[in-house]
Amino acid sequence: MNTESKRTIPEIHIDTLTLYERLKKVSSDDPIISYIILSEAIGQDVRNEAYSKLYTAKNRLMRDDGIRFEAIRGVGLKRMSDREVGLSGESELKKLRRTARRGVKKLSCIQNFDGLSNEVKTKCLASRALLGVVHEFAKPKQMKKLEIRADEQQGQISMRTTIDALMG
Repeated sequence: MNTESKRTIPEIHIDTLTLYERLKKVSSDDPIISYIILSEAIGQDVRNEAYSKLYTAKNRLMRDDGIRFEAIRGVGLKRMSDREVGLSGESELKKLRRTARRGVKKLSCIQNFDGLSNEVKTKCLASRALLGVVHEFAKPKQMKKLEIRADEQQGQISMRTTIDALMG
């Protein structure tokens, strides 16, 4: 097998690197970059065949540089301000809550629970329980409790403090 043409896992595709570098130059003064400009930079449509390259570039910027982008439908990407990043938690919690609820529904579709092995029953019940807790604790009223605690502490909230606030 010829391994000379194979890339190692940490190596980044040249198009992904081009998108990464182009996105890194987007300033907070002019935070929007169009899909057209990004597509022209690599000669492929970043909304279709080069979507994964754009996705990787965005993730690398978030991971390595602390720069986050959000999509503007039909237009392009917007570099998020610190305020926007800080407020994005609510939408992430909505998605998490919705995903947890769907997970519980999916796990409820077992037709013959008694026919499952004990190992599968245990995994199913544990998963349903944890998804139920996530769904319950991601409610807006729980967020309010934690906002009060965060305001009191004016800093990071520990895991223990979070659990105490949600349980109390």
